[in-house]
Amino acid sequence: MIGKNKTPSVGIIDSQSVKTTQKGDPEDMMLAKIKGRKRHIIVDTVGLVIAAEVHSASIQDRDGAQIFCPS
Repeated sequence: MIGKNKTPSVGIIDSQSVKTTQKGDPEDMMLAKIKGRKRHIIVDTVGLVIAAEVHSASIQDRDGAQIFCPS
């Protein structure tokens, strides 16, 4: 593309939770009673996926975002 950067200048972080009937890890069962999975995704301004992470639904959104943006 002429005049465009090859790397994205903006990333948008979003999450989605899905309830399941399957039990999670033993650690998840001790920490929360939420059964399910959550995914955090970073997309660029066009909507193309830059990165994705799937983990237990007991992870809060702010903690999931820190996976992508460590301090």
